[in-house]
Amino acid sequence: MRYYPINIDTLDRKVLIAGGGKVAERKLKTLLDTEFIFDIVSKSFTQTILDLKEEFNDRIDLIKMNIDESISVDEYDYIIIATDDLKANELLEEKAKSANIMYVNSAVKSDSSFLMNKVIEKSNIIVSISTSGKSPTLTKIVAAEIEALLDKLDTKKIEKLFLLRAQLVKKESKNISKIIQKLYYKDIEYIDRYLEELNEDNNRI
Repeated sequence: MRYYPINIDTLDRKVLIAGGGKVAERKLKTLLDTEFIFDIVSKSFTQTILDLKEEFNDRIDLIKMNIDESISVDEYDYIIIATDDLKANELLEEKAKSANIMYVNSAVKSDSSFLMNKVIEKSNIIVSISTSGKSPTLTKIVAAEIEALLDKLDTKKIEKLFLLRAQLVKKESKNISKIIQKLYYKDIEYIDRYLEELNEDNNRI
């Protein structure tokens, strides 16, 4: 496995998106749930990108310019290459490599230093799905099936278990993993009682 899925801290990280078309639009929409700040560079922008700029004005800057040797990339943490100009894409790729900046080339994914997986989040449970660029259609199909599975989860119970685990860690309890596994299959009322008793009995299982 060449590309390993990991979670990265997006707070105060700056992303350059090169391109203002549909591909750039999709990449931007995918990342708007993060804390990233974006500069989008292109000669023109889709109406959706313009609308998103209005909605997320404090996080998105649109820079109308040609992509040529004069473009500077040093201030960015990540670069998303999404233009329809192969020469511009190659230029940005070389600049990213020279500056040791991680980048994804939407036109030639095999040369990218990272890939953007499909991400599903529900109640702090995050699932990353990828076919390594081989079939975006299959990625969507599998993602839909996993999303349907996550929709069946009892989110209230999961939130209770997050709270419970935090208290168990604070109390330096033993066998935390086994406790969580056991309680996962109990109803919320049982978990509530356990939480109440935990506050009174530090030595409970």
